[in-house]
Amino acid sequence: MYVLMLLIATLLGQSVSARLEGLVQDPSQAVVPGVSVTATNIGTNVKYDSITSETGRYVFVSLPPGTYALSAELPGFKKINRTGILLQIGDARTVNVTLEPGDVSESVTVVAESPLMDLTTTKIGAVVESRQILDLPLLSRNPMTL
Repeated sequence: MYVLMLLIATLLGQSVSARLEGLVQDPSQAVVPGVSVTATNIGTNVKYDSITSETGRYVFVSLPPGTYALSAELPGFKKINRTGILLQIGDARTVNVTLEPGDVSESVTVVAESPLMDLTTTKIGAVVESRQILDLPLLSRNPMTL
């Protein structure tokens, strides 16, 4: 009975998606509500849309793992594009955006940036690649036994 409860609790803690969130501000550090934020999975070209809240926050709760491009736009501000945001299973990434005043036809693209840090949780985790599973001396190749 206890083993079954422990097994169920362990399985419920597993996640197959990632979370992406952030704060949208202007150059004076004031939050900007109502910004249209889009996360695009580069591998599948699937787009996910969000709008910033009154506190300037956007959240994508359940994104499939992959590499994403993030864009933010609002009339009266330049469109911001960020590329190369890598999300792996169980990640919770924070990508803050600063919108600059300008014409909507203008855009700012950020291609290279420092590695993303997970500022929302203290958990430690890693993605186990299929090659690592094959190289481990396991009796079965079941990843759930890891």
